Amino acid sequence: MSMAHQHIVRKLNRRAEVERENQRMAEIEKHATPLFYVVFGAAIAVILWTATADYRDVWQHKLDTMADRKQYERVNATLASCANGAVVSFDDGLMTCRIKRLVVMK
Repeated sequence: MSMAHQHIVRKLNRRAEVERENQRMAEIEKHATPLFYVVFGAAIAVILWTATADYRDVWQHKLDTMADRKQYERVNATLASCANGAVVSFDDGLMTCRIKRLVVMK
C-alpha cells in the first residue's frame, strides 16, 4: 500500500470508529433518558414536598381549628338550649338545666 492509501485507510477507520462510538452513545442515551426523567421527577417531587411543608402545616392547622370551632359551636348551642330550659341529648342521655345545677334525666 502506498502512503496515500494508508492515509485514506486511517481516515476511513477513524470515521468508522467515530460512527461506532456515536451508535454506542445513542444506545446509552436511549436507555438513560427515561431513567433520567424518573430521577429528575422524583427529585422535583421531593423538593416541592419539602418546600410546601409549612403551607401544608398551616392548612392542617386551619382544618383542625375549623373542626374545633364546630365542636365548640355545638357545645355552646347545647348549653344555650339547656340554659333556656330545653331538654337536650347529652352522652346518650337527656339533660335539662335547672337554676345553678344540671339534672340528668333517664
